[in-house]
Amino acid sequence: GKTVNLLDGDLRHPRIHRILNIDPRTGLSEFLTSDDSSDIAFVPSRVPRLHVLPAGRPLANPADLLSSQKMIDLIADASKDRTLVIDSPPLLGPADTFVLARYCDAVILVARAGKTKVGSLQRAVAHLKALGIGKIFVILNRTTPATSRYYYYRYYRYYGKGTG
Repeated sequence: GKTVNLLDGDLRHPRIHRILNIDPRTGLSEFLTSDDSSDIAFVPSRVPRLHVLPAGRPLANPADLLSSQKMIDLIADASKDRTLVIDSPPLLGPADTFVLARYCDAVILVARAGKTKVGSLQRAVAHLKALGIGKIFVILNRTTPATSRYYYYRYYRYYGKGTG
């Protein structure tokens, strides 16, 4: 029942605007690169109580912009009276994701069954723990009965040793 602000933080390959059919022309990249960003705002989506700030135009190297004071102020303002969710690039990809993770209380990792390696997830969790992220969740998607058994066994062994 809460209102959620969704921020597309993937400034290299944005896609939230396509998924939610939102105009991508004014978004986060314009906000961060403009001197006058008064026209940039979270817009209502077709999903009730979901407001979105698309990524805007793609940028080649956005890490500095994502760590700017302007970004910090945007996150503080966007999370005042609403839950803020930030979509980011893949965790073991560019540094952008770790910059964005610093702003978060919790991180949800999405792993693809049969494709994401357990070692990759372990490295991702280790990086997040090093940043001080206290809550880390994993969603395993595209599971089948065959992949579910394999992943359950591997994760059980990993987390069962007291390392998770």
